[in-house]
Amino acid sequence: HINNALSKDEWNNGCMDSMLYQTTMILSVFGTGYLLYSAMPKKNN
Repeated sequence: HINNALSKDEWNNGCMDSMLYQTTMILSVFGTGYLLYSAMPKKNN
């Protein structure tokens, strides 16, 4: 169990899960978008 740092299991049952899921989705979307953008050949400008 890695819940040593946040031992408030009663609180982060529903709220923390949705927050973590949203943060992970946003980070993954922005990460892939940034990777694709930086991998594109910049011949537009």
